[in-house]
Amino acid sequence: MLIFLALMQTASLAAPARPNPAVCAQIAERLPLKPPTATRRTWRFDTRGGIKGLFSGTAVTSFGAGPVDENDAKAWQRADTMCQTTPKGGECLLEGPVKFFLTFDENKLAWEPEPGEHFLFRVRGTILECEDMPAKPRAVTDVR
Repeated sequence: MLIFLALMQTASLAAPARPNPAVCAQIAERLPLKPPTATRRTWRFDTRGGIKGLFSGTAVTSFGAGPVDENDAKAWQRADTMCQTTPKGGECLLEGPVKFFLTFDENKLAWEPEPGEHFLFRVRGTILECEDMPAKPRAVTDVR
């Protein structure tokens, strides 16, 4: 599933690289997300920021999920259930392994969360948000 949204135009996805284990922090290396604060759990980027937002029209933001193995029908079904539209935008609740795609202001980001990495990516109007989610507990199996 791919979600398209018209948003105000802003800055490039390029940002200096620095190591960080959290998924949203890693995405923030390429997308100018501001880190969480004491009152906000999400990494956040307001696309209205910058001079370009004052003088230009809209830009298109699209994002979605796809399988790592494009020949795996079950992986396609799993990836297709991760993203949905919302009244003010869209969101993807992602858990690796999966491919996450984001196109913003003529820039492209492709991300493959590792198995067990779990995060929420949301667009609300002109706001892009990323939230690291706690890992799902592993199922306990009885071995006899």
